[in-house]
Amino acid sequence: MPPTISGKIALMGNIHTTDVMLRGTVDDVEKAAKKCIDDAAKGGGFILSTGDQCGRDTPDANIRKLVEVCEMYGRYR
Repeated sequence: MPPTISGKIALMGNIHTTDVMLRGTVDDVEKAAKKCIDDAAKGGGFILSTGDQCGRDTPDANIRKLVEVCEMYGRYR
């Protein structure tokens, strides 16, 4: 059963695995992550992640940036 918040289904994902995470810049990752949070997180229940996985050649800096944006920008108030 999917995780729920207040009886709602949680959404997960939406950072493009290849276009953003693998081939994008750190700035691309930050911009895409913030957009996902702004678009989907209102009211809770959003889990920011890649569309499916991070390929083995995904730059470490891009993965770190995704985590950083989650920690700094992805807080519910």
